[in-house]
Amino acid sequence: MHRLNSALRIAAAVALGGLTWSLPAVTTDPAPALDPQRTLAGRDLLVTGTGFPASDPVEPVDCALTATGPGFDGSCLVDAAGELTGTLVIPADAKPGVYTVTARANGGSASAPVEVLAGVEVPNLIGGTLAEAQRALTAVELSLGGPTSGDGTVVDQDPAPGRTVEPGSTVDVTLAPIVETLVRVPDLRGLSITAARAALTEAGLVLGDASADPQDVVDGQAPTPGESVAAGTVVSVEVAVAGDETAPTPWLLVGALTLVAVVAVVAVVAATAAARASRPRPRRPDPVQPRLELHPHPDTAVAPRVVAHDDRPLPELRLEPHADHRVDPAHTDPTRTEVSR
Repeated sequence: MHRLNSALRIAAAVALGGLTWSLPAVTTDPAPALDPQRTLAGRDLLVTGTGFPASDPVEPVDCALTATGPGFDGSCLVDAAGELTGTLVIPADAKPGVYTVTARANGGSASAPVEVLAGVEVPNLIGGTLAEAQRALTAVELSLGGPTSGDGTVVDQDPAPGRTVEPGSTVDVTLAPIVETLVRVPDLRGLSITAARAALTEAGLVLGDASADPQDVVDGQAPTPGESVAAGTVVSVEVAVAGDETAPTPWLLVGALTLVAVVAVVAVVAATAAARASRPRPRRPDPVQPRLELHPHPDTAVAPRVVAHDDRPLPELRLEPHADHRVDPAHTDPTRTEVSR
């Protein structure tokens, strides 16, 4: 009836123009479209189509949706414009392959192929690096979506681990922000280059001037000791070349040795004077201080010789006979001895 009405309407329109033949009815064949045209087992397939006949009065028409595979089940509706929408359930045990989907509604029918693919399980990428995620996805014929560069570890992914996806699907990941590890710079001053390098390596740092002599001594550094820096920071050092100390001039050496000798002699004299002062003695004139002489040695490496001279008068011994021998009857020596200084 639908096609007859269409033909009659077309024939009447032509007769008005003076023509006596009639034209066959022009109908639009159903042209279903499948979205998507391939899917995975256990998934629902959305089926759409156009050009299906509608009934009067205009109401949605139930239609049948079937497929050539066992266990496929579906349902659909056709609206007043002849557009079909439906859902086809693909069984979870469906084998990979190409199946034919057929939609029938109100005397119209159409078919289209659908490909069922073998699914790929998404690996767990969380906790790994970006390079490790790339290798894991490539091994199961998947690709990395974004980001494609970064140094953090994976903290999230989409699709989630364990999901079944089509081969060639992309997986997006989220990387954790990198948190710098801070370390304290050790004090390298006074250490040899070898010891300084060992101290920096233990602290997670790098010695800047690797060309210095291992026996050179660190005289300065940057960053400074105790400063907190990121692990892996390069520490620059200033060195004092081993054996490069400037030798003192001879006169400086002589002066230094002379000062030491004078101090030593003064200390001895002071100690002697203190010892003498502690003993009770007759009052005498103030003692004369000794006179010091410095005799430098020809070899500047040898300490000069210090000679102390005592210029005090030597004791004088004088013998005088006494006129009275009775002064001391027990004294048999007719002379008297006096000692004066």
